[in-house]
Amino acid sequence: MNALIFVVFCFCSCLISLFSKKNDNVFLFVVSSLIFAFLIGNRSITDVPDTIVYHNFYKETIPLSLADFGNYGFEPGFQILTKLFKLFTFGYHELFFTLICLFNFYFTYKILNNFSENKNLYLVIGLNLYLVYFGLFYNAIVLRQGLALTFVVYAISLYYNKPENKKAYVTICLLFLLAFSMHVSSVVGIISFLIFKYSKSKGINHYIITLFLCVFTYFSKFGVAVLLLFFSLIDKFLQTLKGTVFEKYLFYQSQLTDITYEISFKILFFYVVAVIILLNFLELTKKDLRLVNVFFFGLFLVSFLGFVEQISRITDYFLIFSFVILYKIFIKIKNKDSRIIFLGLTLGLQLFFVFRIINRV
Repeated sequence: MNALIFVVFCFCSCLISLFSKKNDNVFLFVVSSLIFAFLIGNRSITDVPDTIVYHNFYKETIPLSLADFGNYGFEPGFQILTKLFKLFTFGYHELFFTLICLFNFYFTYKILNNFSENKNLYLVIGLNLYLVYFGLFYNAIVLRQGLALTFVVYAISLYYNKPENKKAYVTICLLFLLAFSMHVSSVVGIISFLIFKYSKSKGINHYIITLFLCVFTYFSKFGVAVLLLFFSLIDKFLQTLKGTVFEKYLFYQSQLTDITYEISFKILFFYVVAVIILLNFLELTKKDLRLVNVFFFGLFLVSFLGFVEQISRITDYFLIFSFVILYKIFIKIKNKDSRIIFLGLTLGLQLFFVFRIINRV
């Protein structure tokens, strides 16, 4: 994938959206989705992490057959989806990767409208805020968890939009089942839903204190000592899985003990997001602040557990709502110069981080 083309189109699509009419937003979203999906779908198989694994699975899996289910350790939902997509992509892996992107972008369209009081407003901006970190990382690298995240966020957006609708509850339950069938980590998404549903909005001082605690916890590395004790207990539990159908998850044993003591640019970015939220605190509704509660819960977890990559990825089930909050803040900004500065800051920082991952820098 050409990073320069992606970045240029990202900012160009945002600028076009800023000066376009509201009626053009859906059209711009569709065009941008197709271009972004093409760029991501045609990424390098060898240079982008994890791509070769999904490429090989796509090439080897047999459509309309369940006989090869045991050949890969992927969750059944992702295997079935891959088999279905292979029927329409004729063996072209680029088309398969592109189709996965479009699948996620469709739900992103629904998510943005569910969370927005003004339907179809600045949809391309919302798409870009999703893509520049979460969307790019989870559409280009971690495909299974990316699909699971999409279903979780869409489920919560349905409740945000129709909290008293009983039919929506059935759909929400189905979405969580779909998410789990894509990646087992999505069980954590249930906690996100419960926090959003039952938590209450707090005063700004509550969030300021929480942010200070997060920063102190992270930079003091207080969580490392607790993690080492925690991992010794986890190790004993994982050993009990030997000889069972869950033995494949022993892979995560070494991943969990892989503690990286370097300061993460990703976590620093989320601290910046927290500051942006606090600066725009008065613009957020009570329902929005429940989203903020989910985000701040993830912020605390990543501050405490962020030195372990695999665990910090789990916190994305909470932190992903940052793109929704930023989108809602952007909509409330009236001055166009302020909007451009806002987008330059939020998009630029995330693009810098995600391309460091993709290019293994």
